[in-house]
Amino acid sequence: HLMVGIQAYEGGNFSQAIDVLQTAYEMAAREGAARLMLECKLFIGNSYCNQQDLPNMERHYQAARRLAEDLMDQRSQYAIDYNMASVWIEVGRYADAYAWFSRQEALGLMALHKLAICCEKLGKRSEGLSALDRAEALETDEMEQSLARQICALVRYRLEHADYLEQEAYGELLLACFARCRAELAAGYAVFHLPWVLEWYKATRQYKRACELLENFPGK
Repeated sequence: HLMVGIQAYEGGNFSQAIDVLQTAYEMAAREGAARLMLECKLFIGNSYCNQQDLPNMERHYQAARRLAEDLMDQRSQYAIDYNMASVWIEVGRYADAYAWFSRQEALGLMALHKLAICCEKLGKRSEGLSALDRAEALETDEMEQSLARQICALVRYRLEHADYLEQEAYGELLLACFARCRAELAAGYAVFHLPWVLEWYKATRQYKRACELLENFPGK
């Protein structure tokens, strides 16, 4: 049940994932399998996170955090905080997200990418470019390295070009990156980048494509 739920989550079927993972959680609870309970709660929280349902996300993450603390699982505790800060970016709480990312002592490539986005939105251009410089010097096991650099390049382009929505090169980079996210990564990465794709389609008056794209992302 856990693996089926994770598969549904990675495919973007978040409602199905939640149903299956809740069943898995209840089965694990009956057996006292705390590690499986934690994994279920993490992915339920992740599913609500990708739907930007903050109240339910926080409720399940709180339960996951208690389990992670009991299991002394610092990695899971960090993942919860990282995901919450990431969704703050998606809902426009850039100052809150910046406060979390900027106070972390050691950030991985994708966390530095998120920090750079916070800086972009808050007008901290120099700090954002510095975060990208640090990110591009790192390697990641979160995804294929060339895709990670492509994702960072999108933010760099926006930081270096105030008129990025008038630049065809930006649109090409954005759409190529978005296509790779959809093909190669869990659905949450495409969901995260969706607002910038819609922004591009709106700026270039490609309204039909925007509508067609939204049909693939129910609830957005």
